[in-house]
Amino acid sequence: MENNSEVVSWKKIITILFLGWTIIWISRTVLNPVLPNIKEGLNVQSDSRLALVFSSYFLAYTLIQIPAGIMSDKYGEKRILIPSFIIFAIASFCMGLAPSIEVMYIANFFCGLASGVFFACSYSLSIKNIPLNKRTFSNAVINSGTAIGMGIGMIGSTFLSILGFKWRTLLFITSAIIVIVLLIFIKFLPNNTPIVKKSKSEGTSKTSLKTILNLRLIAVSFVYFSICYGYYMMATWLPNFLQAERGFEGMMVGYISAVSAFSALPSAIFFGKISDKFNKYKLKIIVYLIILSAIALYVSAQASSKVILLIGLICYGFFGKLAIDPIIVSYVAEITEPKNYGLTLGIFNFFGMSGSVLSPYITAVVCDLTGSKVIGFYLSTILMMLGALILWISSKKRKSTELKNESI
Repeated sequence: MENNSEVVSWKKIITILFLGWTIIWISRTVLNPVLPNIKEGLNVQSDSRLALVFSSYFLAYTLIQIPAGIMSDKYGEKRILIPSFIIFAIASFCMGLAPSIEVMYIANFFCGLASGVFFACSYSLSIKNIPLNKRTFSNAVINSGTAIGMGIGMIGSTFLSILGFKWRTLLFITSAIIVIVLLIFIKFLPNNTPIVKKSKSEGTSKTSLKTILNLRLIAVSFVYFSICYGYYMMATWLPNFLQAERGFEGMMVGYISAVSAFSALPSAIFFGKISDKFNKYKLKIIVYLIILSAIALYVSAQASSKVILLIGLICYGFFGKLAIDPIIVSYVAEITEPKNYGLTLGIFNFFGMSGSVLSPYITAVVCDLTGSKVIGFYLSTILMMLGALILWISSKKRKSTELKNESI
């Protein structure tokens, strides 16, 4: 009987965390298709000023990662998630009331601060509660909430704006959905998620940041930075790019923008299964996926045909960040002590999400200077290839070290 309730428990956690990622990504993408309306309504003069709305969100999201990891380890995930989602709902509502672009910067900063807590808490909950042999696959299911949320945000926003809904109304709807998810958290999230019991010696020992920041974590964190840089450049500017530079209009903008997210749904689950089955090849799988997604991104930027562009975006979604996330997080968990899950994941995501802070603004500045966002795609491709190279070198060094240890 205990086993049955335990199974229900971890499956329930998967559903709850899936809903958390879904609303976070609805919030992140709901404004992307209506950026021209915001630009006109708030009298914003340049794309770079408009991009600061997103950069302020991602700056806050990035800065909170390490504190959120520490608080998650110290106080438990539920105690941190509930107040953060209350702030998230209020900030989203205030953003809908914003009289100027500067107020949007501040409100979205708090949205980023509140939703940024979710990453460390989400993966810490999954690592502590989900059986090891199902962890990567389960994380893929949880992470598919990001694709669903992105799709709902892009398509829903485009559809409602065509029906005549103002961008402010979209934010009010989003804040209402956040409140619903908050109520689900309050009712269903476990109050305590104990991990391995500590001995007296462990209880008095302090975590050394130097111990956590080993070469493997630094390497994989840079790789995640390169992945996030390209992904958030796409998530922020793809609808605008499709309208301004590739001639898409109306609902097609929402559909095409969401296609890469939806194509990631089967691949994340498929590669998650493969990674669980062939765990020793985890790093190789990540490297191959990064290379393939970088090529797809380059093809998307180069495409003169709408069909080729669509194929490139589908391939980018299939091999890209959403497929890589559950595998790379599982790898980080493997190189981390259980007592430091929250902090390590916070450090890892801090470096990764730094890419999300930089990419929207850098792409906008490049566009203001050149009149095109294509160079933003090229820069993302280069960074991803560099990340794949670093991870490949790091895996080779790890393998040679293991062989030396075996021979001693």
